[in-house]
Amino acid sequence: MITIKVQKYLLAGLAAAAMVSIYSQSADAKRVTYQFKGGYSTFYNNLPKGSQTFKNVHSFKAKNQKGDYVFVTKIQKYKNVKYAKIGDNWVRLSSLTKYKPKKSSIKNSTTTPKKQANSNKQATSSINWEDSNNVNNAVQATFNYLNQCRTQAGISGLKMNDKLQQIAQKRSEQLITNFSHQDNNGKDAAEEVANSLGYNNLFGVSGENIAEFSANSGSVQSIGEEGIRLFQSEGPYKNDGKEHGHYVNDMAPFYTDVGIGFSYDPKTGNGFLCVNFGGMDLSQFASNPNIKFVDDDGSDD
Repeated sequence: MITIKVQKYLLAGLAAAAMVSIYSQSADAKRVTYQFKGGYSTFYNNLPKGSQTFKNVHSFKAKNQKGDYVFVTKIQKYKNVKYAKIGDNWVRLSSLTKYKPKKSSIKNSTTTPKKQANSNKQATSSINWEDSNNVNNAVQATFNYLNQCRTQAGISGLKMNDKLQQIAQKRSEQLITNFSHQDNNGKDAAEEVANSLGYNNLFGVSGENIAEFSANSGSVQSIGEEGIRLFQSEGPYKNDGKEHGHYVNDMAPFYTDVGIGFSYDPKTGNGFLCVNFGGMDLSQFASNPNIKFVDDDGSDD
């Protein structure tokens, strides 16, 4: 039996936040950020309708860490009990608590260094980043180093996904003028790019890591690996109030695919890395023979 442990991060408005989101079929629905209280939660594919009870609805149980972040797109009552919709699934609202962002922003000087002041003078780089071969080699170095970190930890490597690759490259270009997981309208930037490319709901479980760092000196390989070094330096999740989300995304076993984008800004001399992850849709877990699903005991009735 596989224990499904999904780390979800949404630090909206905070610099260098690692984010994992679950795509919803209602992409334009109002989304509110909640956190799991911890322990096992029962996920339902649907809420009972008509004369149905929860015994007629397929469900599975998954373990969630206290503090895991999720998007809730809808809250609905069934027999006076409130349920929250997360992606395509429902869970008791009582297992969640509303996310209350801290007043002070979280900044990580390694992943979000302060940009240089705007100037007409361009930075001088030892590498010609207008050469697509250098960009492609940097992306390959990122991919190789990321999978090296995963396999050394006993985690399966990721496979490059062409569609995620297109999304990540477009996102890396956007980061030069807007270093954020949200676009200028406050929407999920990666999701908006995916929709614009016609790639709606590619993966049920998705994540994004972004980084900005100097790309003026060093080898193409070392610059390509730099973003992953920064993410890995955070280490595994600890309840210490520090940022660990990038590392968690890098090493999450439920991700199977990845896309990597790299762009260079000649005005600042900085490189912008975007890594977009994709994994199984939660609704597909029911067809996985390696996962044990537990029918509800009827306590919700």
